[in-house]
Amino acid sequence: DTTRVSGTIPRLFAQLSALDECVFSSTLVSGDVTDVRSIVPPQLRLFDVSLSKFSGTIPSDWKPAKIKQFSVQSTLVSGTIPPIMGEWPLLLTLDLAGAKLSG
Repeated sequence: DTTRVSGTIPRLFAQLSALDECVFSSTLVSGDVTDVRSIVPPQLRLFDVSLSKFSGTIPSDWKPAKIKQFSVQSTLVSGTIPPIMGEWPLLLTLDLAGAKLSG
């Protein structure tokens, strides 16, 4: 079931020094994943917007230092899977199923 949480992730989230998980799965939250660097703090280890209204492309030069889990499953995220994702140092779980990605 989708919760009624909607809107976009505020840029203020990037300033939350204690935030290490960002989970908006199964919500009506929207946004452009292209701007992910401006909405998530550098210490983030979990980013999950699966089954949400997120769209855009994953930045081809984004290399988060601490992300362990990243999910854009069943979103409108599209484009090519950036090769740099293979260089994310701590990535353990990557879920791109159902997104409009290629590569």
